[in-house]
Amino acid sequence: MRYLLISLFLLIFGYFGLLAPLRDFVLTFVSPIQFGLRKVAINTKDTFVFFNNVDEVRVENLSLLEKTRELEEKLTILALAEKENDFLRDQLKIQHQSTKLENVTIADVIGNPNDLTQSTLFLNQGLKDGVRVGDTAVISGAVVGTIRNTSYSRSSMELITSVNSSFTVYDLNSGLSIEGLAKGKHGSSILVERILPSEKIETGDTVLTSGRDGLYPQGLIVGKITQIISDPAQPLKKAYVESSVDFGKLNKVLIVREK
Repeated sequence: MRYLLISLFLLIFGYFGLLAPLRDFVLTFVSPIQFGLRKVAINTKDTFVFFNNVDEVRVENLSLLEKTRELEEKLTILALAEKENDFLRDQLKIQHQSTKLENVTIADVIGNPNDLTQSTLFLNQGLKDGVRVGDTAVISGAVVGTIRNTSYSRSSMELITSVNSSFTVYDLNSGLSIEGLAKGKHGSSILVERILPSEKIETGDTVLTSGRDGLYPQGLIVGKITQIISDPAQPLKKAYVESSVDFGKLNKVLIVREK
């Protein structure tokens, strides 16, 4: 009954506007609180929107980074392919006219740390690439060595400086009439033997493969004569030849495959 009477009085006072001063007084204190709560709600909403946008931006950035990485990878592959094609074109310019694109393979030199004599090197091309035992390895028109062993994906190349290497050569400056037998002497030196005393050779002469032994094609550069050994007591002369190939810096070779 008491609450009913209070409600009735409040209704009458409100109808006649007698509660307006009290309402204004209360709103004076309540309005700042209400405004603050509304501002907090808006800021909270903005915060959620911000973090949601940050997450979307992060996803977009990750997608962009992935696309950039894929593009860089494709550009790298294209650059390597172009570099390899340039290398192949440069090599073919100085090879014989009979050397065709389908008869050559570019191989990377991967070294051979187990060979203390430094007479062999491993290459990253093998049977699957058409490389066979007996194929010739060259660089810039100079003979590097011959393929001695092959596996599915790589091969072993014996250098012309190997003590096991032996092939026929001739003096370019004197013509095919002056020939000799070249043997490896480690390092970058090659000893040419069986030169007749009457044959005129000089230091600085260029020595090429003769091709008569069937091991290397004719006309590949071996190197230049650095020393001539002529002993009257010996029936034949000898000459040391310095290879034109820097084997220590060799990173690629061109394998000329047998037809």
